[in-house]
Formats: sequence, C-alpha cells, structure tokens
Amino acid sequence: MIRVRLKNALFVFLAFQLLFFYFPGKINVQAAKEESKVVNYTCDVLGALHVKMKVKITGTVPESVLPNSEFTLENSYTEVTFDDPSSLDLLYSTANPLRGQVTGFHLLLENAADLNGKTDVNVADPPLDIPETPIPDDADSVSFRVPETGGKNVSLKAGESGKVVIKAGQITTNLVTVLGAIPSVCTPDAEQDLTVNEIPIEAPDTTPPVITLNGDNPLYLNVGDEFVDPGATATDDVDGDLTEQIVVSGSVDTSKPGEYTLTYTVSDSAGNEATETRTVIVREVQEPDTTPPVITLKGDNPLYLNVGDEFVDPGATATDDVDGDLTEQIVVTGSVDTSKPGEYILTYTVSDSAGNTASVTRTVIVQEKEEEQPPAGGSWYYGEGAPDEDLGSTGDLYLDIASGDVYVKQENGWVLAFNMIGGDGSKIFTGTGAPAAELGKAGDYYLDTSAYDLYLKDESGWKLIGNLKGAKGDDGTSWHVGEGKPDSSLGRPGDFYIDAKTGDLYIKDSENGWVFLLSLKGSDEPGGGNPGDDEPQGGNDDEQNNGGPSNGNTGKNGSGGNDNGGADKGENQGGSGNPLPDTATKEPLLLSLGLLLTLLGGAGWLLRRRVFQ
Repeated sequence: MIRVRLKNALFVFLAFQLLFFYFPGKINVQAAKEESKVVNYTCDVLGALHVKMKVKITGTVPESVLPNSEFTLENSYTEVTFDDPSSLDLLYSTANPLRGQVTGFHLLLENAADLNGKTDVNVADPPLDIPETPIPDDADSVSFRVPETGGKNVSLKAGESGKVVIKAGQITTNLVTVLGAIPSVCTPDAEQDLTVNEIPIEAPDTTPPVITLNGDNPLYLNVGDEFVDPGATATDDVDGDLTEQIVVSGSVDTSKPGEYTLTYTVSDSAGNEATETRTVIVREVQEPDTTPPVITLKGDNPLYLNVGDEFVDPGATATDDVDGDLTEQIVVTGSVDTSKPGEYILTYTVSDSAGNTASVTRTVIVQEKEEEQPPAGGSWYYGEGAPDEDLGSTGDLYLDIASGDVYVKQENGWVLAFNMIGGDGSKIFTGTGAPAAELGKAGDYYLDTSAYDLYLKDESGWKLIGNLKGAKGDDGTSWHVGEGKPDSSLGRPGDFYIDAKTGDLYIKDSENGWVFLLSLKGSDEPGGGNPGDDEPQGGNDDEQNNGGPSNGNTGKNGSGGNDNGGADKGENQGGSGNPLPDTATKEPLLLSLGLLLTLLGGAGWLLRRRVFQ
C-alpha cells in the first residue's frame, strides 16, 4: 500500500527489551537452554500519541542456580516488531529511518537482586543504540534487533531458596524524528504474563551415583575358566541412569591362581564420583562341593513358653566349608502362636553356592502358665518353747522339743500345725543303720538317717515300713502340709504329705495317687513306746552301740556319740526322740533331700516351689 506522509506528526517511540539470562560462573549449574518470550507494549509519546510494538526477548537460561550464588545474564537480546497499521503509518511519516537510543529497560526481580541489592534493574544503563532501520512504503511490518549483534550481560545474586523470577518492566527511549529526538515511555499491556524466566534455586548436588554390581562378589573361578565380567549398573538422583558411563579398571588372568580386583567408577554431572570393587578369585580346579552348610541354633531347643509370653526367635548361625558364613542366607519357616498351648516347629534352611542344603528344626512348646506360688520357706527351726515371731519366713517349720509341737509360719505368723506325740507318748528314734532289737517299745518309730528307711516296732520287733527319700523326679521330692487328706491334684509321684490334724503321713504313687504310710504321732495304746526311767532309748549317732543304753542323754540338740544313748531319768520322754542334727538352738536347718527328716519325725523340706497348705 502507499503510505501518506503525516506532517506535524509526532514521532512514535521505539522500545526494545533485552533478555537477560542467569548463568552462574564456576559453580555447579545444570545444563542451560535458549528460551524466548514475547511481550506486547504500548508507547506513550508526549502524552498524546500511542504506538504499539511487540518485543521478543531471547536468551540462554540455566536450569538452576545455587542458593545465595552470583550468576550472570549472558548473551541476551531483543527483537522489536511494528505490525500495527496505524503505528506503521505514524512511524513512516515521522521517524523514517528508525534510529535513536534505548535509555531505560527495567527488569523486575523476585528472590534475586543485582550486586547492589536492587530488585528493579535498568539493563540499558548506559543507553543502547537502535540500529538505523528504513520503513518501506508497502511494508506490513518492520523489525530490528537490539543490540544489532551479540548480547547483553548482567550480574545478579540469587536468594536463599525457591526460584528466581524475572519479569518485563518499563522501557524508555529517545527516537530521532523529523522534530528531533523525542522521549517516550513504553508500558507492558495489561492482562498478559510478564514473566520472562523462572530459575529454580537448588542446593548443590553432593550425592554420588550408586553402583550396583551384577553377579557374585567375590566371584570364584577355576584355572582355565573363561572370565566374563557380569558388569554393573549406575544411577544418580539427578542425572538418572549412568550405566553407560561406568569405567572398569583392572584385569583377571584365569591361567594363574590368584585374587584379582576390578574397580568400577562413574561420575555424575556435578563431579560426584562413585566406585565399587569386585574380587575375582581364581583357584586350582576343585573337587565337587558336596558338603552342606552347618546350622547351629541359638538358645534352647526345645524352647518352652507360657501362654501369653512374647516369642522372640533366638535365631541361628550357618557356616560352610567353602562359602564361609551363610548366616544372612538362613530362611526360617513356621510360626508360633503364644495365645494357644501347643507344640510348634520352626525350620531353618540354608544352601551354599554349590546347591547343598541344610536344615534344622526348633520345637517351641507353649504351655499353660502355672499359678504363681508365694515363696516357700524350706527351713526347719527347733528350740524349747514356742518360736519367736521374728524367726524364719513364710513356709518354715519349727519344732518345740519340749512339747513335740510343730509350728508352720504363715503370713500372719507362727501357727501350731500338729503335735508329734501320741496319747501315750510314743517315741521316734534316729540312728545310722537298722535299729537295735532292744531299742524302744511297740508303737515307736525309727529313722535310719543313712538310708532314710522308716521302721515301726510292734510286738514282734522292728519292721521296715517305707523309705522317706521318695522317688527322684525331675524337680526332686517335695513335702506338703495341710489339714485333712491330700487333694488328688496336689504334688507329683514321690512327694510326701503330712496331715497336720492327725499326723498321718502319705506318699504319692504314680499309679494309685496318695497312699497312707503311717501316723507320725505314734500309737495311743497304753504304754506304747513310752520308755521308763531305765529303758534304752537308741543313740542317734552311736554306730557302735546303736540303741544301746548310755548315760547322760539330756534330750538337748547337739548331743551325739556315746552320750546320746541310754536311760535318761525321764528327761527325754514325751516323744522328743533323739537329738536333732548338731546345730545351734533356733538356727535354720537348711535340709537337702539327702538330709531330710534327720529331725524328730522330720516332716517337710520343700525342694520345689511349694507352700505349706
């Protein structure tokens, strides 16, 4: 078209905008790329005329910058285009050819600033020249580049975190017109995105890649085998797959036995390096490995638990004559439910590199929890008169050697349980070996303290009626005390029970349950076992003259040997029997099963956790 020259017209402002681009120098910056952004401007000339233009901003933008780092906007330029007909007519008439200067181009920064701390940066300081550009008569558009060649660099500093945002701001120019140099102000049009660039602020990449070796490490070969490297893979949290960049150094000579090392190395774009090594062991030709590994269980087997207990597998170890420690390769199958009583099996399995497999099992037995019993006493005391309240602990027994009374200590103190003396005062003797024939009277008892055989004397003499050691069970033999006959559920085979009301002694049989043996109170028959002043009384420790007469027995604890025998002027009547073991008065007699019942009729030492009823 033919343009009409407009006289007295004012010139129209030409603006250009520079693209500036962040490029941190000598720091860890990701790859950069060229980007462009077009922004529409309207230029106000002397407050009366308006010229429209398009400004294309181009530059190379980095993918990220470091926190608080300085970086440079490099090689940025703009291309200004006029394609609005009325604006072209005005320029054609007043400013042809186009020329002049850009005096101001403002960039607005977010999360960044220039090196002086400003966030409104004029990159056209000093001014930039507008190249001389003719406007043809029939042109539909006209464009020029600022700068005409090259680009503009601007130094900035990034913030702490987030991203740097660059937005297009105001442009000012002095355009040469027919009326001389005329200033103008160009403002971005409303309702458009003015963001030129967004640059992430990222912490430096200090994480090295991760190399994963394929195949075995160490890798075993025989002399003469062909070695083929199983290879490796590499990944990086920023660069991704770096497998192709792995460099392998080292070599393997399979013609000679020895240990060889291969090193795998890779670096990411930030320069972080990772290495892994593989050991290749070349050995003389080996016989086939047919020996399985050896598994050793830790902890008990079988392992006992109560219902409700927490089960923690004690584990196991595994070793192989070729592969060494295989503990980490053990596989455990099976389960344990401690909420239910039962027998559970855990199987531990492991295989070596030759395929030899070993397995062992652990049996876990979950059983009902036994009722918790209060602590048993287990000590015998003796003395003349009732026991002191502060003596002993719950479950202990005390014998009053003056009266034959037996006390049991309960939570509320000492309680009289029974009396060892019958209505007519039968006696119980102790000694080593069988009793002498002349010892005692009908109705008396005798305990052989070496064999713990118990004898009863009737009109025909002494008769063996039982052994007080009891059966040797897993937990030893226990003594129980209560009133009345023993409950069938009490104790286990080999245990003894004393009825504190009657003095009856029972033993528990595996087939028949509790069986009555005898009454420790002795006979109530007239004259039964109650010796007169001159009646022999049976020595406790007199092996040479067991049961024979002797003088000086006072019935006190500690007398023994030849002084523990004959008639005692009635001082040892009333069933006090032979002396107790040689200990101080009211000191505890901590009796093991092998010393049980060395007391008068000695009933009751608890070896298991039992409580006197």
